[in-house]
Amino acid sequence: MLRSPLLLVLASALPILLYRHPPLMDVPNHLARIWLEAQPGLTGILGQAYAIEWSRASSNILVDLVGMQVTRLFGLDAFWLLVTVLMVLGPPLAAILISRRLNGRDNPWQALALSAAWGQSTISGFMNYSLSLALALFFCLLNLGPARTLGFKARSLLKSVEVLAVYLTHPFGVGLFFAFEFAMLLGPDVDGIRRLTARRIAAALAEYALVVALTLVYIAVNRGNSPLEIDPVDYRGFMSHIVSLVSPFFAYDGAVELPLFAVIALCVAIAALRGAVAFHAGLFVSVVILGVLSLLIPDGIGNASLLTRRLPLMAALLICIAVRPRGTGSFGTGSVGTGPVGTGPVRIGHRLAMVCGLAILAHAVWILHVWRAREHDYADLQQAARLIPANSKVLSVVRQPDAAPNRWSEPGQWVHGFFIRSHLPTMLVPLSRSYVPSLFAIPGQQPLVFTEAFGPLQAQIANIPTDRDLAARTPPFPPDRYLDAWECDFDYVLMLRPSRRDRHVPVHGTRLVLESDFVDLMKVDRPPRCRS
Repeated sequence: MLRSPLLLVLASALPILLYRHPPLMDVPNHLARIWLEAQPGLTGILGQAYAIEWSRASSNILVDLVGMQVTRLFGLDAFWLLVTVLMVLGPPLAAILISRRLNGRDNPWQALALSAAWGQSTISGFMNYSLSLALALFFCLLNLGPARTLGFKARSLLKSVEVLAVYLTHPFGVGLFFAFEFAMLLGPDVDGIRRLTARRIAAALAEYALVVALTLVYIAVNRGNSPLEIDPVDYRGFMSHIVSLVSPFFAYDGAVELPLFAVIALCVAIAALRGAVAFHAGLFVSVVILGVLSLLIPDGIGNASLLTRRLPLMAALLICIAVRPRGTGSFGTGSVGTGPVGTGPVRIGHRLAMVCGLAILAHAVWILHVWRAREHDYADLQQAARLIPANSKVLSVVRQPDAAPNRWSEPGQWVHGFFIRSHLPTMLVPLSRSYVPSLFAIPGQQPLVFTEAFGPLQAQIANIPTDRDLAARTPPFPPDRYLDAWECDFDYVLMLRPSRRDRHVPVHGTRLVLESDFVDLMKVDRPPRCRS
């Protein structure tokens, strides 16, 4: 099985097929918004609190447009499954197929792309970003195949449509698209890069003249609702950027996943030193450029956060495409690391590739364990939703744990310092038709708007307060005002419990309605001052 990368893809799909509500942090928030968009009309408290204004978003909307139609036809659970499959397996599967196209056949090293399937960007639930990478790579695959037979004008028009579609999914996908196209322009051979002429570069760039023109027109038309916000700029230090370079290979627990990554990295290094693999020269150059940019990009710009986790995944996918066994495929004799090759290096390369495949399988088993341990969270939320009357206002908070979690019995709790399930309560919007203050509604990116009446009850950057924040009335984002008089404004408090070992923490002014392993639901008893 390890000799076929596509069979390894199927094995990696097992967690998705067995557990339908995975701990991918931001995804439930996106799904709740898409469910609202799919409704023919918002009524009750949903209509009072939320509005859908497509004109306020200029990027990140293609998934919403498709998702609302899929949700209407097949339901939200079906769309959730589809999104999970495409987020996790879309980018590595596209990378594998591109490698097959470049090499002319399967080889076991193609499975390396699956080592980046469970990176921090994916488990953080960066839905639009992950889907844009998958879409960009599938368009690159199309351009390597049937699109090559088109004439210049048709090819230029096709690439313009491709870039626009990727941009409307997520702008970072455009960067991956052009990084790959640049690599193909450079070619597979070092000697070919040296022979690159200005005329050939100009001819290649001419295909993108229409792309550039249409992009500028689109930005000009939508300048009033641009997703770009350059203030403030947050750069946290060079060492954090160095660490981010390996973020595509780490998901829920670095202590567990570091040995697996070390095995894969060591196998690739040994294979390169023993002459068992070569690298596509153009792709190698693109990877180096993305790596340098990863060290320079800020951690956050305006509303965009965790930017250091974006470019490394793009570089990881390209380096996985770039690797191939020496003496095979169509990269050319001038590829990085090529030269005379005998049966010894080939045999060593296959063995090392098999070891990498075993490490990838072991990582998938670890993910299966994490998803199994957290699957009960959604069932507990559904139980709470049945006790919440429609048109209620629900405030969700995260309980500060008493002790560090046990990584084996309670894995997958925290990512980037955030509780992995912090956005799961947004599913109360479709489950109980309730108001939740933490839906994503970023101007330029999402068409969701909080009405003027509910503006003071909005968590503007969707951060979830802790029980200590609630007691001190200090929201994670200081400009927010929804904790000022929460006992007057909300009907229920839903407290998330990362650890089952932690006991219930009473909240003054509430009474316990439901206590479960994952959530405690409390009814707010409004004080007399709220009725005056």
